[in-house]
Amino acid sequence: MDPLPAELKIERQSLAYEVAKQLSRLIEEGNLPPGTRLIEIELAKQMGVSRGPLREALRILEATGLVENVHGRGSYVASLSRDDARELYALRILLEQEAARLAALHCSPEQIESLKNIYSSLLHAADLNDYSSLAGEDLRFHQMIWDISGNKRLKQVLVGMLKQIRRYMSLQTHLYQSPMVGVMDHGEIFAAIERHDPTAAAQAMRSHLQSATEVAVQNVPESIQEVR
Repeated sequence: MDPLPAELKIERQSLAYEVAKQLSRLIEEGNLPPGTRLIEIELAKQMGVSRGPLREALRILEATGLVENVHGRGSYVASLSRDDARELYALRILLEQEAARLAALHCSPEQIESLKNIYSSLLHAADLNDYSSLAGEDLRFHQMIWDISGNKRLKQVLVGMLKQIRRYMSLQTHLYQSPMVGVMDHGEIFAAIERHDPTAAAQAMRSHLQSATEVAVQNVPESIQEVR
């Protein structure tokens, strides 16, 4: 049998990745909660695609840890667990305190101004109780620090963790008594980077993420820790 034309393969692959991208966003933002059963025939109909690309998309999401396949029962949105939260945030602390330290050493005036603008947007979202914007600006703040650090491999590792980070961030931004409580310590991180103090920047980032760990771990409901 002759191989399929390349354009057909690309089109099919692109569709599967587009479906995976849309499902990934819904999972990361909490619109498809942990433990949700992903029924292929229903999802395919809702998304206007055939089951083939959808099945491929689910395999892609399994590889990223967002979807779990339970033998004989189908695919589910991966559960969240307190142990997973501890492991994820332990890694974040190690990596992001180093990113903050490097950012304080290497930041340019232009980068400082960009980080300041993101922090201002973060505070504005908190002031408006705009949780959707808050989560987005929070992540932008951290990603800007990854960029400023100048360590490409460090950034690559953190980018690889983004899908899981987003899931816990989506949960935790709704759980502070006040959204402002969860963002004020970003000011300490920014101030340390702005004055080029690597030790203070690393300490501020560590303190911030330790607090975020406590919120994430304590507020993962028991009911979503296991797929049933």
